Amino acid sequence: MRLSSIKTRASASSFLPSFLLFPTTTSHVCNVTRVRFTTAVPAKRVKQLQISPLTPTALQGQQKLELCDGNDLLLQYPRSSLHVLPGRVDVGRFSLALSRTLALFPTAAGKLRRNGDHWHIELSNSSVPLTIEGPSSESSSSSPTTTFPIPPSRAHFVVQPDEYITPFIDPIDYVGSMQGKESSLISLKLTELSDGKTVFGLSFNHVLGDGNTVTRFTHMLSTLYASEEQQILDLESLPSSCPPAPTFYKRKHEPLPSPFDPEGLALVRKYAPQVEKSFPLEQVLEKFQKDNQETEVVEMLFSEEEIDALWTLARQVPNKDAAASLKITKNDALSAYLVTLFERALGERQHTVMTILNLRHQSPPTEEKDLWLHPTVAGCPTAIVHTSISHLNAAPQNHHDFAQVLHDIAIELRKTNKAARDPNFVDQYLRVVSAQYIKGCKDSRFYVYPDEGGILINSIMREDRNKLAHFGFEGRTQFYTDTSVHRIPRIHPANPVGVVASDASTTRNDHSGAVVVNYRIRRDAKEITTDTKERDMRMLIGSIKH
Repeated sequence: MRLSSIKTRASASSFLPSFLLFPTTTSHVCNVTRVRFTTAVPAKRVKQLQISPLTPTALQGQQKLELCDGNDLLLQYPRSSLHVLPGRVDVGRFSLALSRTLALFPTAAGKLRRNGDHWHIELSNSSVPLTIEGPSSESSSSSPTTTFPIPPSRAHFVVQPDEYITPFIDPIDYVGSMQGKESSLISLKLTELSDGKTVFGLSFNHVLGDGNTVTRFTHMLSTLYASEEQQILDLESLPSSCPPAPTFYKRKHEPLPSPFDPEGLALVRKYAPQVEKSFPLEQVLEKFQKDNQETEVVEMLFSEEEIDALWTLARQVPNKDAAASLKITKNDALSAYLVTLFERALGERQHTVMTILNLRHQSPPTEEKDLWLHPTVAGCPTAIVHTSISHLNAAPQNHHDFAQVLHDIAIELRKTNKAARDPNFVDQYLRVVSAQYIKGCKDSRFYVYPDEGGILINSIMREDRNKLAHFGFEGRTQFYTDTSVHRIPRIHPANPVGVVASDASTTRNDHSGAVVVNYRIRRDAKEITTDTKERDMRMLIGSIKH
């Protein structure tokens, strides 16, 4: 067995969100094809593997994948997530499932490359690091891997403090990737706890894809791991239970030759005003440091009954004129409610709501109808769209007023979201963003949004990752991620929390249908926010029951 040392990353300052933390030293695992045993501390047992993709891969014969659209160039940070499983994972079975998953997602086994102002992923079929960590036979009750650190009282919250996430993640060297180093774009870690649980940690370079892509990756990995058809090794014989394989087709959107010529500036202001303002990295870090010093984390749980109450209230007011055909969704209603919370807690008008949208279309590209993206495309096909609400009242005074306020904001959000899915909008938007992100990568400039008086909503309330990536423990897993950001509400389905059934096959979920919301807000507004939410929900539920 070959032994070699592992370089470690120094701890970054705790005030910065993880997506802006640059490692101080390169973090990587040497290219060892056999198992390497080390002892990090006396209470831990560590195995490190290198897993290569099964060949041929889904992109066999292709040398590289161009990063041609603006959102592909989100090079600056990784995505970190945890799946907590209530039992042990078979490492051999997991490794085989990972090899097959990498064959379907060959970009994850690639390397980031730069040629002038152009970037691509080299399809190198490289191995990726998988670390197995667990308590040694001498482990005591004080071992850091004895139990999962998140208290049961907050287990339903998806976004957690970094100190709960970091021990279960092997960080990727995303700065090294940007500099052309042989750095892996993903890393995986299985931590075996003394109480029998396993924590699966994933670090995923954002250049590989958005949250939807990460979910598809873990969904495929989970399905292949749990499948009984492990002996089938070729990609043509995937189990019938597998989700659709990813696609990588993208219609290139030529960036504007000069993003600040009159035409380009008009497009920026119309479709993507947030990227008109860019700042050097140092200023961005200073802003986040200042925000974290002056803000507190807000965590809220909305029960299924409360979500339904908001949705019902927002639809009580009839739509007018052009909005007659629009249907308010539960996400629209909750987003509208969050706007009212910000306005009342901060005591200031909110003028803009930005929303992160998934632009994947529902049918594949054809010669007759050239849709810009396949619905299963891997990458970052998202848009950040702006909705102006400065003309609307966002501070309800009574129940009737509440219904009108929620309806008006929700309808404006629905109008914007519908318009943003028009192919012409998508084409123009991505031309602008491509030009700006290419320039930002070249000049090491970054974008800070939202401004005061605005919020950015990042919602995946319809995507329950516990249901999609359960590794055979259906109904009994919990999903976690990190990073709370000022004025950016993140919305997730609540983690299942309940009592395991007598046959240990299922868990009664005390938060079925609930969602959790996490963001940072000015310190003096936190208590107002939580008190206002509780008062509103009592009023809404009471009015519906009576």
